[in-house]
Amino acid sequence: MKTQPTLLGVALLLLLSCSEADSANTTEPVEQKSGERCSPASGTTGDPTTIYELLDLINGLPHPVELPCLLESLDRPLSLNANFNTQSAQPALGKRSPRIFIILNESLSMSLVPGAEATLEFGARTADEPGVSVKGELHFPVEGELAPEDAFVRLAPAESTGLTLEQATSCGACHDNERPAPAYPFRGAFASAIVKPAPFFAVDVAAIERERDSCDPAAEPERCAVLEAMFAHGDVVQTAFP
Repeated sequence: MKTQPTLLGVALLLLLSCSEADSANTTEPVEQKSGERCSPASGTTGDPTTIYELLDLINGLPHPVELPCLLESLDRPLSLNANFNTQSAQPALGKRSPRIFIILNESLSMSLVPGAEATLEFGARTADEPGVSVKGELHFPVEGELAPEDAFVRLAPAESTGLTLEQATSCGACHDNERPAPAYPFRGAFASAIVKPAPFFAVDVAAIERERDSCDPAAEPERCAVLEAMFAHGDVVQTAFP
């Protein structure tokens, strides 16, 4: 004898079926987080110690690589030293947008100015030459894969000097004792003296963080993106200029 389904059983089956259908139709895709997207690729490091390692880090990030993406990918804590000198080769825009040095480690540092042209300057130091660094520069976004020589092509000396990039760089105008860098056998790769910022121009990291908190993305999207990338992904600390 067949068992006839009861009205209650039919109702329960219909309710279960509708519930499963609704669940399948309303499942939202998992959004990819910015911090996950802008993290070091396998085989690269968020704590580069050489210009080679810095370029590898950039090449491993999603292209085109924006400057905030690179900043997100760096290991924390992030050690900063900033100044508001508006007369340097990479001038600050004032106290609210200072020139910020990111001291990655004993070997490599980089600098930028939030709100200015998206240019990253960097210097690689060696233990056997204290007070000297090999300097490079990149403009963002980075569209394609970088070769080692790309770190130096923007350092051409002024035409008025009569010099070529094989002989000197624009850095030599401010940094003394410029000479070729054997560790980087490329056109435009020179080592020269490190110039420490004057203490008078110092800007505290806490003041920069307040600028991040008050930044209006609608009015200054690029500036806000750089400040957010520095402060939103882990600890940021004040450090002395090496």
